[in-house]
Amino acid sequence: MQGENRSGSDIAGLASVLAFLAAAILLVSSGLQNSLLDTSYTERGGDPAVAYAISEGIAHSSFSLIGASILLLGIAIVRQKNLNIILGAFTGLFGLLLLIGGVIPAGDPGLDSTTAIEAVGGIIWFIGFIGWFVTTMVIGGFTIKQARA
Repeated sequence: MQGENRSGSDIAGLASVLAFLAAAILLVSSGLQNSLLDTSYTERGGDPAVAYAISEGIAHSSFSLIGASILLLGIAIVRQKNLNIILGAFTGLFGLLLLIGGVIPAGDPGLDSTTAIEAVGGIIWFIGFIGWFVTTMVIGGFTIKQARA
């Protein structure tokens, strides 16, 4: 989708850059969590609870980039019309939900300490997160189907 010099190819290129940035952030977060498995971390004075909280904060920030990437990919699909336009619209919608859910405060709706805004933010983020998985699988299926045809 990037090198075709069609409308939306620059948007698809930006989406891939954001996806690579999100992958790098997740790699840093998982590396920090893996360092907690080594006993020498605590022997040298490290606090596992603080390090784990930092790694979770780093990982949570990557979902905003993933949401922006999926939103841009959905826009590129709609503009290029090389895949199903409805799929592109749903991809953009779920990317927008993931992006909005990552920006507003989110919480678990089942907890008593969660405010209404946090509950709505958590639901929006969860719908975007599930939609990200579903649309990624469907886009992969459409891509494989087109390659075989």
